[in-house]
Amino acid sequence: VSLPVLYVYRATGNTVATDSHRITAYGTSTAYANAAKVPTNYVLDPASQSQTVTYLGSSADPAQIIFYVKATAVEADLKVRYILLDGPQYGTEYEETVVLTGVGIHTVLPSTGIVPPLYEIAPWTPSSHTVTVNADGTVTPNEVIFQYYYPY
Repeated sequence: VSLPVLYVYRATGNTVATDSHRITAYGTSTAYANAAKVPTNYVLDPASQSQTVTYLGSSADPAQIIFYVKATAVEADLKVRYILLDGPQYGTEYEETVVLTGVGIHTVLPSTGIVPPLYEIAPWTPSSHTVTVNADGTVTPNEVIFQYYYPY
């Protein structure tokens, strides 16, 4: 009998890879995780290297094998734009790339020293942005914008 093997990202419950495990003998056997099936940016959870399977002739227990994976230290580049909406440098735009490390939610604040003195963050623009770094190294959204005005 052939059993489905799922590699599941423990943090989300999402399946990130699949495989199959063939059982040919009755009784109890051990299925081992295949590290080659684990996608880039993931590693096998140390507690999830093997699983015991019992073959009963017409079925197996469990009916599918699940190995858990964890994300490695993923880095993602985020484009941060600073736009000047008025004043002596009206229309000027500054840009920087911020490197975010780790899968999950990150709060992005505007960097100091990018925008010229006397400009202030516009009251209608957020003072911070929330972005998500995904296990594949992408970031959502892929850029954030801070708008500035000249109050003088």
